[in-house]
Amino acid sequence: ALSRALTQLNATRALTQLNASHVDMRAQLSPSRAMLVTCTTRPDAPSSRACVHASSSLSSRRANARQQQRWAHRSRIVCRDADGASAPTDAAALNGKSVVIIGAGPAGALTSIHLASLGYEVDVYERRGASNKVETSARTYNVVLNGRGLDALDAGGIVLDDELCVYVSGGVRHGVKSGAVFSSQSFSRAVSVNRAVLAATIAREASEKYGDRIRFHFNRSLVGVNFNTQTAVFEKFEGEDVCPFLSEDESLFEEKTYDLLVGADGVRSRVRAEIVQDSQGSFVVKQVTDGMKYKSVMLPKLAGAPRGMENDWSRAFHTWRRGQTSVLAPPNPDGTHSAVVILPESGEWTWDKIEAPQQVDRLFATKFPDAFSGNLPSKTSSMLAKQKASPGGTTTTVSSMVYKDNVLLIGDAAHSCWPSLGQGANVALETTHALRVTLEEMGDEDLPKALKTFDKLRKPQVDAAARLSQGGFGGSMNRTIGGVLMARMVFISILHAVLPTVFHRPALFEISNTAYSYDEVEKMMKRESFSFCASLIFGAVTFWYLVFQNPAMRRSLGALVHRFVSAAIGAA
Repeated sequence: ALSRALTQLNATRALTQLNASHVDMRAQLSPSRAMLVTCTTRPDAPSSRACVHASSSLSSRRANARQQQRWAHRSRIVCRDADGASAPTDAAALNGKSVVIIGAGPAGALTSIHLASLGYEVDVYERRGASNKVETSARTYNVVLNGRGLDALDAGGIVLDDELCVYVSGGVRHGVKSGAVFSSQSFSRAVSVNRAVLAATIAREASEKYGDRIRFHFNRSLVGVNFNTQTAVFEKFEGEDVCPFLSEDESLFEEKTYDLLVGADGVRSRVRAEIVQDSQGSFVVKQVTDGMKYKSVMLPKLAGAPRGMENDWSRAFHTWRRGQTSVLAPPNPDGTHSAVVILPESGEWTWDKIEAPQQVDRLFATKFPDAFSGNLPSKTSSMLAKQKASPGGTTTTVSSMVYKDNVLLIGDAAHSCWPSLGQGANVALETTHALRVTLEEMGDEDLPKALKTFDKLRKPQVDAAARLSQGGFGGSMNRTIGGVLMARMVFISILHAVLPTVFHRPALFEISNTAYSYDEVEKMMKRESFSFCASLIFGAVTFWYLVFQNPAMRRSLGALVHRFVSAAIGAA
């Protein structure tokens, strides 16, 4: 009791000092950055917001100290109410400014909601046709949303129907020798939802909640942008063909002026391409592919669940990793799994070499025999053989997310990630929320200044997410975790298990934890690498000294080796 009292007293004194330092820090910030320091220095401070801080595996005292430091020293962009609930505000009055968003995927649709709530009139243009269907198909894939993505949806007032998503129970790793192993520690607070379903849900909510303030225009393909006149030009399409429903006096092209243009049109962004062409080399884009291709397939309800775990089994994320080939299968609400079959672009098994259903059968029989409980349907084999393979992961970084003070890139158009850590959709949705909070705090009177502030604060985070995802398997392009990275994670995990109050769990485990920003996770991983290398050097030096510089130890080791060899010869 005395120890607890002293600890509480020390924490109170430390908090007082942190509060004072926080006041000094805010005074030194520029006005624009100071407006973004929306976190309070303690939970009960009079503020409408407090940072989300997920529980950690450290002791309560270390966790509280860590939380107090974060409250005092971090400028959080993504915040929530002090009681944990999201803090969407009622739609503001129209501010007379128009926004054109290219792309009606999850990031584009959610951006429209965030901007409409701040008083902007939004037009969303999408090349695909309109669809009100909120259902899955074998040609689409699931995304797994963690706390980052879910918080962004919550801020936009988006509630995913339980019939359309799955709360992931854990992970099942199907090994060649170990068989299927279930772990409930994986995918904490994660939701699996079909990407098309997610986009349709957000778009439907946008139309129902904001009416004419958000207008969706489907079958519209961007053909050009005049950045001087702030005009975007679209061509009317129907699928892959020019729209056949045009009347004789109706133009094939459509123009739309904007105060803000948002490119949310994916990893092969047309908006980004227009910026590169207009900038004449000043706008730099870097992309790195992972050398993989994938095809989508729907797995039936998987057998092999231990008795009493059938429900967890059907809601688990199943993986089959076989070197460079793998199957990743997040769950669907009906118990099936939307899988992606990933093969390298070169090697023994590639999608370019697989042309017949018999080759698909041989692939699954060799690599993934239990994926269909040993019985791959002929219809599935034919479908996979005919399906066009999609390119794998691409890391995209840009010199700036903002161009000419009124054009913004968001989502995969600005910061796509390799899927190794499952952060692509989450970092995209979190970026939309960060944009909303920035504009909310700074107002719309000086939009260029607000966009520059957003870029200055957010770009380091998305760049760190890209680097982390690209290094998720030790920087390997074949999706197999490197031995050094595995050894380091095992080493840190052992230290954490032995001394949890001293050593934190591996930093990579915090990638989905909203209590840590992406750049903080990256810094933690660098410190881990240094500690791991230092420990190896210290251990090697200690071993050398004890064995080779200590005669008694050398004799004891020699005797031990002699006894072991003698016993082995005797047994033979």
